[in-house]
Amino acid sequence: MKNNEFNFLVEELDRAFEERVKDVATSGYISASTLEEYREDAEELIRYFINGVYVSNNGRLTNSEGDYINENNENINYEGMRINSNGELIDDNGNVIEYKGSQQYKRRSLKKMVANYSQFTMQDYIHYWIEKFNFVDLLKRQYDINKIDIDVYLRLSLICHRWGMYKSNLDQNDEQYEGRKYLFDALNYISLWIGGCKVLNINRMFENNKRSLIEAAQLGGKGRAENYIPLKLKIVELLKEKVPKGGWKSKASAINALENDINKFMENEQQELESYRPGKKLKYYAAWDKMQRRISDWSRNDEMIKAAFNEVIMK
Repeated sequence: MKNNEFNFLVEELDRAFEERVKDVATSGYISASTLEEYREDAEELIRYFINGVYVSNNGRLTNSEGDYINENNENINYEGMRINSNGELIDDNGNVIEYKGSQQYKRRSLKKMVANYSQFTMQDYIHYWIEKFNFVDLLKRQYDINKIDIDVYLRLSLICHRWGMYKSNLDQNDEQYEGRKYLFDALNYISLWIGGCKVLNINRMFENNKRSLIEAAQLGGKGRAENYIPLKLKIVELLKEKVPKGGWKSKASAINALENDINKFMENEQQELESYRPGKKLKYYAAWDKMQRRISDWSRNDEMIKAAFNEVIMK
């Protein structure tokens, strides 16, 4: 029996999730049609599990016995052809067209043994995708983040939310508490999607601006701004790398967090310059109080730096 506190918690989790979905819809990172498609996919998957249909690790539907089935809940083989309970091929009328003792049947049976798969419960399904796709782990391994399918988190959040609401409305206490867990997971995954999109967006912006600045320099631009290109690129890179979960509370806190890394960068660049031009000083070398003011000015007036700060400061 559910109590009022449990009902209130489920309602609050549901409300919080729908608010995050609104954030997703207005984020500019995904189209309304794609978001609706993901919702429908999640609904369909939940219907499968509610009706005793499972999903294997190769994406195929199975019944509770682990046998492949189609959308009409009819037994099929690994090739998608209808079969009876003996594993024999049948036509649309249920007539056997390939008997159990035939050579073709034996060959198909052998192929089925080789075509290994795992039958998933809902928990298995979620864990399989999280283990396969860990955004933070991929970043640590310096994976090409432009190839990351960040939408996996969004899809999982929608699935967890629907499954959590379904479980929370069952009568058994253990089912209800399992449902609550999935509702918390849904909020976690949708937040990871939003955060991951921001990281990817910063990276794309950084790469695009880096190319533009390099191309501008290669065209022979000798202006004063050109001297600051390496420093500006480093600032954007550090903002992307150092941003805490949820972003910085203010520009000032973000700038202060860069102090040690910016100073170290300038020292290394100065040493490299002096190695082939003794006595020459970096154009952008400055004490930290002056550098602090410079970065603060750029955060308002330089398009690249301003855009980078907008992505990493709490809204």
